[in-house]
Amino acid sequence: MSITRRRFLRKSAFAFAGASIIPSLINGPANALTFTHGRSKRLVVVFLRGAADGLNMVVPHGEPAYYEMRPTINIPRSAVIDLDGFFGLHPGMSSLELLWQQGQLAIVHATGSPRPSRKHFEAQDFMECAIPRERGADSRWMSRCGSEEVRSSAEIFLAGQHFEAIPGAQTPSGDFAENLRQLSQLMKTNPQTQVLSSEMGRWDYHSNQGALEGQMADSLREVSLALIAFWSDLGTLREDTVVVTMSEFGRSVGENNRGGTDHGHGSVMFVLGANVKGRKVYGDWPGVSPSQLHMGLDLAVTTDWRRVLGEVIYRHLGKQNLSEVFPEFDNNPERFLNLIG
Repeated sequence: MSITRRRFLRKSAFAFAGASIIPSLINGPANALTFTHGRSKRLVVVFLRGAADGLNMVVPHGEPAYYEMRPTINIPRSAVIDLDGFFGLHPGMSSLELLWQQGQLAIVHATGSPRPSRKHFEAQDFMECAIPRERGADSRWMSRCGSEEVRSSAEIFLAGQHFEAIPGAQTPSGDFAENLRQLSQLMKTNPQTQVLSSEMGRWDYHSNQGALEGQMADSLREVSLALIAFWSDLGTLREDTVVVTMSEFGRSVGENNRGGTDHGHGSVMFVLGANVKGRKVYGDWPGVSPSQLHMGLDLAVTTDWRRVLGEVIYRHLGKQNLSEVFPEFDNNPERFLNLIG
């Protein structure tokens, strides 16, 4: 498999804990890999760009108002993969059910940003920087988190690499699966790299969103299959890795007249890892009755996304400088959700 450097930069969604690493990665001498004794703890962040609809990903099937607000795009209670009697997974995410049963998958609902922007660029900018641009944000929070530099050439990680076969599972395809394949190889060959990211777009369904089938169902199957393949492919590195998914904001609770949802507020985060306290939906559930909605339209945010990532960075990566990673946010360990064992 061959790939140009320009195509690699365009398609790869890595964030090697700071843009300063990219020149070293691309211009470094071929076959010059950096190996160390031991392994680093890893954090992999997956951005679901376009405002993923958390309510149809992790369905509050125990709340009648959900079905009243979404008469045509709801996920029937008989079809959801029940998690705890109140919440359930969209059936398109069935490939993640085993991880839930094994206690390696936790969910945090009603998550999001304290800045209720409905503009994609503005919300994504805050999601990546954690500081408003108008107050001098000039770097991504992953860069401030810190990581060892990677020295190699891009082509090393791409030539002939494939996910390991997963018995009984469909082989994932698409750009997102390709990005995760690249990420897996980087993690195997560069043990010092601690904070990495990938992304998947196509979550902005203003019309024809679908329910059990349709645009969103297809995207859920794609992201779930790619994640489970990535997790399987990591092998023993799973013991040292936590994966977190996030989106810039959620969708409106009520469906619109085009069979879709509009830009909203609260969404959902998935936290996957061997030392994650899984089989639990975390966070304070605000409800989706009209009187409980943010601005009368959206799922309210009860857990700041920085609270979730702060705990992973502090307890999993062992980094104590949360005030540097997330300035202007009180990430007191006493307020953690206790996601990490």
